Amino acid sequence: MFYSNLYPNRVIYVNWVTPSFPYQALGDLIYSEQLEKYDYICKIDDDVFPITSDWIEELAKCFEKHENDKLGYVTGLINNNPWGFAELVSLMNLQDEYKMLVPKVTIAGKNMKGYMKQEQIIYPEIGRGGFGTVWQYPHLARWIHEKTTFRPEEFINATKGLESKEIDNHLRYSIGCVLFRKSSWAKVYNGSKTDEKMWHIYSKDNNMHNYAALNVPMVHLFFYNQRLSNKSILDRAYETFRNFANDQLVLLWDNSASCKTNFIEERLRQQEYRIKSSQKKLVTTIRKFKNYARYRYFRKW
Repeated sequence: MFYSNLYPNRVIYVNWVTPSFPYQALGDLIYSEQLEKYDYICKIDDDVFPITSDWIEELAKCFEKHENDKLGYVTGLINNNPWGFAELVSLMNLQDEYKMLVPKVTIAGKNMKGYMKQEQIIYPEIGRGGFGTVWQYPHLARWIHEKTTFRPEEFINATKGLESKEIDNHLRYSIGCVLFRKSSWAKVYNGSKTDEKMWHIYSKDNNMHNYAALNVPMVHLFFYNQRLSNKSILDRAYETFRNFANDQLVLLWDNSASCKTNFIEERLRQQEYRIKSSQKKLVTTIRKFKNYARYRYFRKW
């Protein structure tokens, strides 16, 4: 709500979507009255952010360039992403450093019956698909943040002027940011609960072409299995982009320990209030049910 008040013509505070699994909840938003006039959707995760001001324009150009190629979606070059990580190791000539960080044999993928298997990756190959190399090893995510997130100018310069590149549709791409036609959202549904898996199966089965705009550098902070190991990067990321934006970055809170503590305490109070409210509603519902049960019982007599 803070940002919708700050930028009322650019940010809409969404609080009408019923909590559900991601595909359903996002579908309620995508096909809502508020987005009715839009034909294209850019879905971006809450821990992913672009670092160039023209990022959405460049994604749109990439989409327009390939729109007649049986296009599925367009994405940026995301650093902490199995596909993006492998690209950056090559683009930034980091192969020698990478070699020092991994054993000769690494693992990638995940055992998911009828869908995917875990596999061994032999250096210099890097697992680019779902649950790929950087997903498996949090220290690699921390390393690529050192090379990109904490050096935004170098990240931008390394990707400036690059063309788009097709992503193998047999790979499960880790979707942190995707630009797609709104009509595609309904087409990808196959009964699964994650849109990432749906997009993969839909793209593979229908031979759809997906592209990464390599000139759109983006940061992804964490996969869920990296949060504990790499939580210390948050402070550095905050300070890095505060300086990078010349203090024009408007954030809801500052980076002090006391502010963080107060924020956490406030969130706990909110949750406590919700729990108490739910308990009251439950007690009221149980009381009504008991009264109704007594009523039904005595009516028999």
